[in-house]
Amino acid sequence: MNKTIKRFLCFFILFVLTLSSVKLDANAAGGLSISANASQVSSGGTFTVTVKAASNYFVSNISMTVSGGTVVSKLSKTSLDKGETASAKIKLTGEKCVVSVKGVGANYDTETEGNASASVTVKKKTVVVDNRSKDNNLSAITVSEGALSPAFNAATAEYSVNVAGSTSKITLGATANHAKASVAGTGEKTVVPGNNRFVVTCTAENGSKKEYVINVFVDETPTVYSTYGEQRLGVVRNQTDIGIPETFEATTLTIDGQEVPAYHSNQFNLTLLYMISESGEKNFYMYEKEKGITSVFRPVSILGRNVILFDLTEEEQVRKNMVYSEITIDGITLHGWKYENPDYENYVHILVMNQFGEKVVYQYEKTENSLQLYKEYVPVEEEVEKEKDVFSIGKFSFEKSTLEEYSLYIIIGLAGLCVVLILFIIIMALTRKQRCSARKRRYQKKLEKLERKNQKKQEE
Repeated sequence: MNKTIKRFLCFFILFVLTLSSVKLDANAAGGLSISANASQVSSGGTFTVTVKAASNYFVSNISMTVSGGTVVSKLSKTSLDKGETASAKIKLTGEKCVVSVKGVGANYDTETEGNASASVTVKKKTVVVDNRSKDNNLSAITVSEGALSPAFNAATAEYSVNVAGSTSKITLGATANHAKASVAGTGEKTVVPGNNRFVVTCTAENGSKKEYVINVFVDETPTVYSTYGEQRLGVVRNQTDIGIPETFEATTLTIDGQEVPAYHSNQFNLTLLYMISESGEKNFYMYEKEKGITSVFRPVSILGRNVILFDLTEEEQVRKNMVYSEITIDGITLHGWKYENPDYENYVHILVMNQFGEKVVYQYEKTENSLQLYKEYVPVEEEVEKEKDVFSIGKFSFEKSTLEEYSLYIIIGLAGLCVVLILFIIIMALTRKQRCSARKRRYQKKLEKLERKNQKKQEE
């Protein structure tokens, strides 16, 4: 029993291996196929057929027959080997055209020969007659404000309308030229300062469409102005798609009694207005309620640091031992300071605003192209200098600068005082000496008088 099973398994495995080594020919037409570049063509139209040999066949003595058509150009080849192709051009003359090819095919794998054939059918295209109207023209366009430019013409597809800056709505009307055509895109429209594009579509009975474009331009001349330096800036009225800076959110401000759009950032603690100059240049400007416009808003990236450039006041432009000038860092031109001392020609300072709205100083070094936060020590130095400039005498304090200013007079005064004191001492010394001499003389006279008195007594 076991031997029988083993023999059966061996036979089955050999059978499977034999089947796997045999290639089945799926082309029943003996290795020949044909295709057309279209399944339907108009009467009298032409099409191209392509004849191809299978990858493992050689087909010879290929001939072609056509039913329901005529041959415009014959097959380019009559023998095809291993996937080669040949083409022919056929003209359709009947309701359908059948193109057949035949030849002798030799299979490289089995080394056998046999008849090869194939055919393809191309039909006459069915023409559907559409009696519906194809008129998709308008006969009129109307606007409630302004006037169409140019004047309406069914063949003109685009128009413009200019209206006053106070206009907020406009009504568009249109009439189809054909009774069975429909119109879409009309009615009351909301408009904003600047260009407003509207499309009116006329659809014909057969479904074909035609579009008419009406560009309504609302005068966007600013109504609120502010002066900055010598510039007269107006708040831009049309602020759609202006690209609001990051961290800023839309808000409003009241200027000269009118409400205008503005943008505020809590992170920077800044308010911006989008304004236009008399030359037509538009920019964001920093705005403060008490001061008005303070600077153009210029966010930039310098050597990987995101900062904001702003216009410096005259006081901010002055730095000790440095010259305020235009400099370029990382391809960005801005104002900063260069040292007066040529030994520091590779160093410059810039004053910018950081991401918290703080004004900070950076020092840039040219040779290493590096930017470093610069710590200001000026306030501390000024305090020390003020302490050194105070001169105290008892309860009285004097500024050193005042003493230096009057030092010559003080020296002269002190010298005069010394001379007076010396003279006073000399005079006092001389006076004292004279007084001593007078007392000595008076004392001497008293002694002499006393001696005379004693002698007189002795004589008596």
